[in-house]
Amino acid sequence: MRFIATLLLCASICSIQAQNTTAHKIDSLLSYLHSFNAFNGEVMLMKGNQVAFHATYNDLSNGSNHYRIGSITKVFTALAVYKTMEANVFTWDATLNKWYPQIPHAKDITIEMMLSHRSGIFNITAWENYYATRNQSFTKQEILDIIISQKPAFKPGKDVEYSNSNYILLGYILEDIYGKPFAEIVDELVIQPAGLENTWFEYGSPDRTIRETSYIFDGANWNPDVDSEPNLPGAAGSMVSNTHDLCMLMQALFDNRIISAASRDSMMLLVNASFGHGILKAPFYNHQGWGHTGRIDEFRSYAGYFPNDSVTMAITTNGMNMDLNELMIGVLSIYFDTAYVWPHFVDFDLNTEPLTEEFCGVYKLRLFGFIPLGKLGLEKASPNFMWMYDAKSGIEKSQRILVRRSNTFTWEATEINGELTFEPDKKGNFKTIQIHQGNFNVKAKRVSSGK
Repeated sequence: MRFIATLLLCASICSIQAQNTTAHKIDSLLSYLHSFNAFNGEVMLMKGNQVAFHATYNDLSNGSNHYRIGSITKVFTALAVYKTMEANVFTWDATLNKWYPQIPHAKDITIEMMLSHRSGIFNITAWENYYATRNQSFTKQEILDIIISQKPAFKPGKDVEYSNSNYILLGYILEDIYGKPFAEIVDELVIQPAGLENTWFEYGSPDRTIRETSYIFDGANWNPDVDSEPNLPGAAGSMVSNTHDLCMLMQALFDNRIISAASRDSMMLLVNASFGHGILKAPFYNHQGWGHTGRIDEFRSYAGYFPNDSVTMAITTNGMNMDLNELMIGVLSIYFDTAYVWPHFVDFDLNTEPLTEEFCGVYKLRLFGFIPLGKLGLEKASPNFMWMYDAKSGIEKSQRILVRRSNTFTWEATEINGELTFEPDKKGNFKTIQIHQGNFNVKAKRVSSGK
């Protein structure tokens, strides 16, 4: 018996040492990313009910540690919908015209289609004025009018395309059914059953508005981003939470403490490679994962669960200069002991001359000189950095930072992805650019000046 006890003790010590080594490696990676202005935020990993890793790397924090979680809100909304279906209020075959017949094709759009993004309803974040007006307050009718006025993406059930409008409308339907604000509904149906103490629906909860501010990096400094009004994304993206509560949410979902096992399995029914019904399939090599990402303003977040491993991971950020997916891969690679190459940040010798407006403007892209490829926008960010963006989408929607080296600008996140070089004309004016990325080479000519 003494020999067996000794073996168990040794196994326990080895397990603790392995966990400590893994946590140290994750900490090293996140500290490295943070030191290069790639990541400001918080990461938590849980194995079962035990915290395997939890740390914050954030120079931008106001100390609240509460972050907007964007589209992870959709998991909460889907759970509230499933709870309502379990109460036999409606089935997922119920059609939208029962509540909002003015929506195009409402009589053919079911609750199930809205949960799985198969409705074809116009995505309100694709509205041309969305990013320019996201800090303004909209009435429910104004939001409905925007959705109604735009052409649907496809006929109901004929395709799959992510649309925030699906979940905004699901929130409205729940408000109509229960006769109370969505903030109260989601609190009663999801937040309280899951035992979450640091989560709320921001719109309609003025007494719980303490949270972080999001920031955007201009190459030299972090600057506060525009703060979206929560009533526009509504039930599609207006929740506030932290990493602990997000881990608790995913555990409660898979432990059947919010909805039944049958309902949970229904959420996991796929309509394509990754879309379920309020939750997304997100495997990591041979580890099967389920969860959701979120983004609103410069807040980015993730909540995921790996059932076969009993592992939960949550990420909340309010300032990133890298891809969220790359961050997730890095952390999971270390935790699951998978080969991983750390991101490489290039140390540039910056140009010493201040950036002038002569480089800014909108450029028309043409392949081989005659095949149109759209328009590219360039705008000054800081003395040696520029924003590059899709001129059609707008700078707030598609920007990427460029770093200057003489007349060449390189877009960098964690590696050199491409180069953009200005070519002077006979008068020394910069009106033409040469873009090089891998085997892709294209010229662009300026068609309008910058700001």
